[in-house]
Amino acid sequence: MGQFYYFGYANANAYENNFSSIWNGTTATLVESHGSVAYGAIWKINEDEKSILDTQEGVDNGTYKSIRKDILTDDGKVSCLVYVLTHNPLTTLYPQVRPYERQPSKTYLNVIVNGAVESGLPDDYVTFLKSFKHNGKESTDVNYIAKLNVLKNYFED
Repeated sequence: MGQFYYFGYANANAYENNFSSIWNGTTATLVESHGSVAYGAIWKINEDEKSILDTQEGVDNGTYKSIRKDILTDDGKVSCLVYVLTHNPLTTLYPQVRPYERQPSKTYLNVIVNGAVESGLPDDYVTFLKSFKHNGKESTDVNYIAKLNVLKNYFED
Protein backbone atom coordinates (compact mmCIF):
# COMPACT_ATOMS: atom_id res chain seq x y z
CA MET A 1 0.00 0.00 0.00
CA GLY A 2 1.40 3.38 -1.02
CA GLN A 3 1.66 6.39 1.24
CA PHE A 4 2.01 10.12 0.76
CA TYR A 5 2.83 13.12 2.92
CA TYR A 6 0.14 15.68 3.65
CA PHE A 7 1.00 19.20 4.81
CA GLY A 8 -1.71 20.75 6.98
CA TYR A 9 -0.94 24.43 7.34
CA ALA A 10 -1.81 26.86 10.07
CA ASN A 11 -2.84 29.92 8.14
CA ALA A 12 -5.86 32.16 8.04
CA ASN A 13 -5.43 33.65 4.58
CA ALA A 14 -8.92 33.65 3.22
CA TYR A 15 -10.77 34.69 0.11
CA GLU A 16 -14.23 36.21 -0.11
CA ASN A 17 -15.56 33.50 -2.43
CA ASN A 18 -14.92 30.58 -0.07
CA PHE A 19 -17.56 31.15 2.59
CA SER A 20 -18.22 27.92 4.47
CA SER A 21 -21.66 27.30 5.89
CA ILE A 22 -20.19 24.78 8.34
CA TRP A 23 -17.62 27.24 9.66
CA ASN A 24 -19.83 30.35 9.20
CA GLY A 25 -16.96 32.28 7.62
CA THR A 26 -14.13 31.94 5.15
CA THR A 27 -11.57 29.15 5.29
CA ALA A 28 -7.80 29.11 4.93
CA THR A 29 -5.60 28.86 1.88
CA LEU A 30 -1.96 29.33 1.03
CA VAL A 31 -1.06 32.41 -1.00
CA GLU A 32 2.47 32.45 -2.33
CA SER A 33 4.24 35.67 -1.50
CA HIS A 34 7.97 36.36 -1.66
CA GLY A 35 9.49 36.09 1.81
CA SER A 36 6.36 34.80 3.51
CA VAL A 37 6.23 31.65 5.61
CA ALA A 38 3.40 29.31 6.56
CA TYR A 39 3.97 26.77 9.30
CA GLY A 40 2.08 23.54 9.72
CA ALA A 41 2.39 19.82 10.35
CA ILE A 42 3.20 16.93 8.04
CA TRP A 43 1.36 13.61 8.25
CA LYS A 44 2.07 10.34 6.45
CA ILE A 45 -1.23 9.10 4.99
CA ASN A 46 -2.13 5.81 3.31
CA GLU A 47 -2.90 6.28 -0.39
CA ASP A 48 -6.27 4.54 -0.03
CA GLU A 49 -7.37 7.27 2.41
CA LYS A 50 -6.79 10.15 -0.03
CA SER A 51 -10.43 10.18 -1.14
CA ILE A 52 -11.52 10.68 2.49
CA LEU A 53 -9.09 13.59 2.84
CA ASP A 54 -10.28 15.05 -0.49
CA THR A 55 -13.87 14.99 0.76
CA GLN A 56 -12.94 16.55 4.10
CA GLU A 57 -11.01 19.32 2.34
CA GLY A 58 -13.80 20.13 -0.13
CA VAL A 59 -12.34 18.79 -3.38
CA ASP A 60 -15.62 17.06 -4.28
CA ASN A 61 -17.55 20.33 -4.18
CA GLY A 62 -14.88 22.34 -6.02
CA THR A 63 -13.78 24.51 -3.10
CA TYR A 64 -10.23 23.16 -2.82
CA LYS A 65 -7.81 21.32 -5.06
CA SER A 66 -4.77 19.29 -4.08
CA ILE A 67 -1.33 20.21 -5.36
CA ARG A 68 2.20 18.99 -4.65
CA LYS A 69 4.58 21.38 -2.91
CA ASP A 70 8.07 20.97 -1.53
CA ILE A 71 7.85 21.77 2.19
CA LEU A 72 11.01 22.88 3.94
CA THR A 73 11.62 21.06 7.24
CA ASP A 74 14.54 20.98 9.67
CA ASP A 75 15.66 17.80 7.88
CA GLY A 76 15.33 19.14 4.31
CA LYS A 77 12.55 19.31 1.74
CA VAL A 78 9.58 16.93 1.74
CA SER A 79 7.21 16.66 -1.23
CA CYS A 80 3.72 16.98 0.23
CA LEU A 81 0.12 17.09 -0.84
CA VAL A 82 -1.32 20.52 0.00
CA TYR A 83 -4.89 21.79 -0.41
CA VAL A 84 -5.45 25.29 -1.77
CA LEU A 85 -8.58 27.09 -2.91
CA THR A 86 -9.53 26.49 -6.53
CA HIS A 87 -9.97 30.27 -6.85
CA ASN A 88 -6.97 31.32 -4.79
CA PRO A 89 -6.43 35.04 -4.17
CA LEU A 90 -3.43 36.52 -5.92
CA THR A 91 -2.35 38.60 -2.95
CA THR A 92 -2.29 38.16 0.77
CA LEU A 93 -3.58 40.77 3.20
CA TYR A 94 -2.23 41.74 6.58
CA PRO A 95 -4.43 40.25 9.31
CA GLN A 96 -5.35 43.61 10.81
CA VAL A 97 -6.72 45.07 7.55
CA ARG A 98 -8.62 42.05 6.30
CA PRO A 99 -12.12 43.08 5.12
CA TYR A 100 -15.13 41.42 6.71
CA GLU A 101 -15.84 39.23 3.66
CA ARG A 102 -12.36 37.68 3.99
CA GLN A 103 -12.54 37.03 7.74
CA PRO A 104 -12.82 33.53 9.18
CA SER A 105 -15.32 32.78 11.90
CA LYS A 106 -14.24 32.91 15.50
CA THR A 107 -14.68 29.12 15.67
CA TYR A 108 -12.51 28.44 12.61
CA LEU A 109 -9.72 30.76 13.74
CA ASN A 110 -9.80 29.15 17.18
CA VAL A 111 -9.39 25.69 15.58
CA ILE A 112 -6.43 26.98 13.52
CA VAL A 113 -4.73 28.45 16.62
CA ASN A 114 -5.37 25.30 18.68
CA GLY A 115 -3.84 23.17 15.90
CA ALA A 116 -0.81 25.45 15.75
CA VAL A 117 -0.29 25.19 19.51
CA GLU A 118 -0.82 21.39 19.55
CA SER A 119 1.65 21.00 16.66
CA GLY A 120 4.31 22.97 18.52
CA LEU A 121 4.56 25.76 15.97
CA PRO A 122 6.72 28.76 16.96
CA ASP A 123 5.20 31.10 19.54
CA ASP A 124 5.64 34.15 17.30
CA TYR A 125 3.70 32.39 14.54
CA VAL A 126 0.90 31.51 16.97
CA THR A 127 0.82 35.17 18.02
CA PHE A 128 0.61 36.13 14.34
CA LEU A 129 -2.37 33.79 13.86
CA LYS A 130 -4.10 35.27 16.90
CA SER A 131 -3.78 38.73 15.32
CA PHE A 132 -6.16 37.85 12.47
CA LYS A 133 -9.55 39.53 12.53
CA HIS A 134 -12.49 37.15 12.75
CA ASN A 135 -16.10 37.88 11.86
CA GLY A 136 -17.37 37.20 15.40
CA LYS A 137 -19.53 34.27 14.29
CA GLU A 138 -19.60 30.73 15.63
CA SER A 139 -19.79 27.54 13.58
CA THR A 140 -23.29 26.37 12.73
CA ASP A 141 -22.38 22.66 13.09
CA VAL A 142 -21.91 22.05 16.82
CA ASN A 143 -21.61 18.26 16.37
CA TYR A 144 -18.78 18.62 13.83
CA ILE A 145 -16.87 21.01 16.09
CA ALA A 146 -17.35 18.71 19.11
CA LYS A 147 -15.50 15.94 17.23
CA LEU A 148 -12.42 18.17 16.90
CA ASN A 149 -11.73 18.18 20.65
CA VAL A 150 -10.68 21.83 20.69
CA LEU A 151 -8.77 22.30 23.92
CA LYS A 152 -8.88 26.05 24.49
CA ASN A 153 -10.90 29.08 23.43
CA TYR A 154 -8.43 31.80 22.44
CA PHE A 155 -11.13 34.27 21.36
CA GLU A 156 -13.54 34.60 24.27
CA ASP A 157 -15.95 37.53 24.25
